[in-house]
Amino acid sequence: MCDYMHEMVRAQAHLAMARLARCALEAAPPPATESLAVVDAALCATQRACLEDDDREAVATAMEAAAEVLKSVGAAAGGGVAFVIEKGHVAELAAHCLAVLEGRAACQEGEHDELEHATRNGGGGDDEEEEDEDEEA
Repeated sequence: MCDYMHEMVRAQAHLAMARLARCALEAAPPPATESLAVVDAALCATQRACLEDDDREAVATAMEAAAEVLKSVGAAAGGGVAFVIEKGHVAELAAHCLAVLEGRAACQEGEHDELEHATRNGGGGDDEEEEDEDEEA
């Protein structure tokens, strides 16, 4: 569902994956490998969203869900933190977060072109509002 065509479904799927990971960690705390497999799947889905998803809301929700998963892993202790570090999830998520902050994420690719186009054409899409104000005056 994290790869579903509708962005709202993808966003909700990431939240559901985070809840599922939290439940798995509570049911089988680390070092149980069953719960860590669910954590791995949730964090891999987030990384895939950060790399491929073009919807900002879905990516933001995926990153928030990943933060919840990491909090749950930290609260569960028992080797879960070492697992996510060894799998490279923490470093990858930090890199994706940095990419978002720098405006380099896949979901932000068209944004720069839109801003450039608006700047060249006089600033934005408020021309109708300006014309209405001129007519009233």
